[in-house]
Amino acid sequence: MSTRLISPRPATPAPLARGPVRPLHLLAGVALLATAVWAAARYDTGTSSVLLFALLPDVALLLAIGGSHHPGQLPRRAVPVYNVLHHPVMPLLVGAAALVGGGYWLVAAAAWAAHIAVDRGLGYGLRTRDGWQRG
Repeated sequence: MSTRLISPRPATPAPLARGPVRPLHLLAGVALLATAVWAAARYDTGTSSVLLFALLPDVALLLAIGGSHHPGQLPRRAVPVYNVLHHPVMPLLVGAAALVGGGYWLVAAAAWAAHIAVDRGLGYGLRTRDGWQRG
């Protein structure tokens, strides 16, 4: 008589941590980053302004520290901030400020938009209320 070990079947599969790679978004991200670097040189804002706004959207991930969540999922408390900082309207608004405020805001808008475009290119996007990638 043989015995077979049966592993329990998960109730529902976990959502994907990220979507498909999108090369055109990656290309747009590189172009926007090049624009940010050009504007930083042109308006003498320094590379720190490019780095600051290229990394700014991921500040929301600091809210995920210490929370209970599954791999690929953000805790609920981080989702609203993450979604606002990763929505393309935000760098567009900052870009509008560049029309009045000058070169620093152009650097900010381009670097921030570059971050969002690269994220989309790598398959990361906005999150559901539960913290999963939207499909």
